[in-house]
Amino acid sequence: MNHPNLIFLSNIVGPDCGKKLRNWGKEEFDAYIRWKYFPENVRKMFRYNFVTYDEVVEKSIKCIIFCDVQHIDISLNQLEEKYYDLLRGDNCKIIFFQSDIFPSDLDKNTERFQYIINFLNNKEISLDKVKMSFAEDMLRESYKVFDDFPFECNILNWTAILMYDDMRARKLDNLKPIYDVSKNYLRPYHYLAHCNNVKEHRIELLLFLNSKNLMDKGITSWFAGDETVDFTNQNPDFDWLGFDFVKEYENCEGILKYIRTSSDLKASDGPQDYLNPIPHFNSYLNIACETNWGPSGYEKNGKIWITEKVWKSMVSYQPFIIIGVRNSLKFLRENGFKTFQPFIDESYDSLPTYKERKKVFQKEIDRICNMPIELLDELYLKLENTLLHNHKHFFKFVEKQHMKFGKFISDVWSKF
Repeated sequence: MNHPNLIFLSNIVGPDCGKKLRNWGKEEFDAYIRWKYFPENVRKMFRYNFVTYDEVVEKSIKCIIFCDVQHIDISLNQLEEKYYDLLRGDNCKIIFFQSDIFPSDLDKNTERFQYIINFLNNKEISLDKVKMSFAEDMLRESYKVFDDFPFECNILNWTAILMYDDMRARKLDNLKPIYDVSKNYLRPYHYLAHCNNVKEHRIELLLFLNSKNLMDKGITSWFAGDETVDFTNQNPDFDWLGFDFVKEYENCEGILKYIRTSSDLKASDGPQDYLNPIPHFNSYLNIACETNWGPSGYEKNGKIWITEKVWKSMVSYQPFIIIGVRNSLKFLRENGFKTFQPFIDESYDSLPTYKERKKVFQKEIDRICNMPIELLDELYLKLENTLLHNHKHFFKFVEKQHMKFGKFISDVWSKF
């Protein structure tokens, strides 16, 4: 099959992030798609002829517009009219790749999807020319939600691809020698918790750990990202948080000294997808306080969001508790990973609400973090088969994800 003709548009690449869709070429696409360190059977799926609007018009050739965006609905207005002109013809299709969270239920009847559908209809664009790919996760049983969608959709875990690329590039893909050496000493900390940007459930985790006098038992980072620059100037009465659950915890004022601190990266705006293995090998348990824990449609339709917080645990041989959405562990097991029952009570994963899950994982965090370090070390060593499996399987999982992504683009081309 001939290589697809691709127009690469992005408002992620370059200085105008989120503001303007620009046309980019092969060099930018190759850097963006992160295929350099993948094996040949994966890389061969990402070979394209990069074309421009003028070439498509002058030569009357078929093309796919690959449109990488932060938010599909917002980016519809950023797409130049000339590209809509192409889509009204017979030689063009478009793939919108939402490379961040899509803040909506995956339901065509939601306000956000209805806006997209109505916008395209008003532009007289046939919806069968429109494809969408979301950088999220779903259980297999949940894919049925797309059965009656007016356009084809694809799901893949983009954060795992970013992690894979970083590890291969920095030669961190084989941490086994460090793991083997680490078995000969007691790790100084019970747990690790890296929370870069402020979110309600992360503030709650900080309050909980502080109220249980567990802060000194962990390696932690709290809201060191640029989103929290103004927090240090806030009033210590906690009215600025706006969360009623603050009243549930004692010693709230004690948390202020932790805000804007990081044990992971020196720069507050450092790349959070990068792996710093040192904190992971100096602690036993990763408390992975995920990006989403319930809002934005994540309690419906099986939407799941597994990010670098969990993948870092996988590749550094560390068990974890996920403070996230329902069925996060189920998704991992469904995709070939192993989890940590009975070392960790994982019954929280199937509970329908965050409030219910919180009761279980907080109890587990408290229990594990109050173990004598010698006992925790002993239990950790018993998890070796699971930890070795997860590390190895991570690379297989990501290669499969990337092949799935490449196949999605190829299938769109083959159906011209």
